[in-house]
Amino acid sequence: MRYILPPCAIILMASLFPNSSFALPVYLGIILYSILVTVGLHRKAAPQVKRQVLIAASGAVLTALGVGLFFYLR
Repeated sequence: MRYILPPCAIILMASLFPNSSFALPVYLGIILYSILVTVGLHRKAAPQVKRQVLIAASGAVLTALGVGLFFYLR
């Protein structure tokens, strides 16, 4: 469940408050949360899976950052 929260929060913030002044800090908070979840998964993962976790997480964080900046600057 906790892995679904950042994408849902991004969609909710983008649709409800696209031009709000507090949207960028919320997006940054979502990114930090995603990084913390990634660190937790990376520590628990088997050695063979650690690289896959890092690749998937970096893609997710960069996507969240891109979507957040797009809607904030739009």
